[in-house]
Amino acid sequence: GLGLKYIIDDHWLTNAELGYRLTTSDFIDGYTQSASSKHNDVYYFLTISVSYRLKTSRSGTPTILDRLFGKPTSTVKPNKSTKKPHSEKEAKEQKL
Repeated sequence: GLGLKYIIDDHWLTNAELGYRLTTSDFIDGYTQSASSKHNDVYYFLTISVSYRLKTSRSGTPTILDRLFGKPTSTVKPNKSTKKPHSEKEAKEQKL
């Protein structure tokens, strides 16, 4: 088979796949070509799909599940500097 995937944006994507399958009988279509047929049946398929990717948290679970079950969406704590400011200007910058 052959497949193609196209990413539309961060959440939407589409894909198509074309393929064929060999069967083990000559009766998949409901009848035999002739009593002396030496070839098994073959069929082709085409699938087309559109997908939406859910936002995920750092743990890899969808954020919608975190909201449904009351879990926080992020477990990362903000990084606060422990360095003491040398001037009034540095003190103001640290507060921002």
